[in-house]
Amino acid sequence: LKPFDNPFKVLVFTPIEFNVSIKSYPGETIEKLKLNKFSINASSYCNSPDNLYISGGSGEDYSSLNSGNKHFWKINSIKTNIEKLNDLPIDKQNHSMIYIPKRYIYFIGGNNKSTFFYDIFFSTFTSWANTNKLIKKPCLVLVNNIFIYSFGTPDINNNENNFTFERTNLKSKNPKWELKEVKNQI
Repeated sequence: LKPFDNPFKVLVFTPIEFNVSIKSYPGETIEKLKLNKFSINASSYCNSPDNLYISGGSGEDYSSLNSGNKHFWKINSIKTNIEKLNDLPIDKQNHSMIYIPKRYIYFIGGNNKSTFFYDIFFSTFTSWANTNKLIKKPCLVLVNNIFIYSFGTPDINNNENNFTFERTNLKSKNPKWELKEVKNQI
């Protein structure tokens, strides 16, 4: 299956059987779940042990470079079903997500500096500290389940040679991002 070959088909990985299959959804299901409004362009994804989470993407008209959408989906790899979750609190595109075992998903960067997390158990969003700089599609690393490191360039559309590194402590009672800039030596 090639990407965008058929909007009614989804590629599904089943870890128990360790196989990949294609599941088709009838047009009515696509309409009901509003999957036809889901734009993979500029969206983000992350996985937990049994689920794939997908969020944001291009604006509703698919042409805006500055706004995203609030879509948030869960694809269960065991039951092979798609579930629309609560909308993101703000529009996001060109952002990144990271799963924090066994309970949270953080949303970082993209078209704004806002950071927030999703509580998987309670299906709620909570604001976190804003990043210091705008970073589109940041690379995220979780260290010891305590620190999230975010790094990337300030804007995917410019030619700056500066990479931005930021770090936040998930155990902190006063959330903040610490900034360290490093010059590219290439």
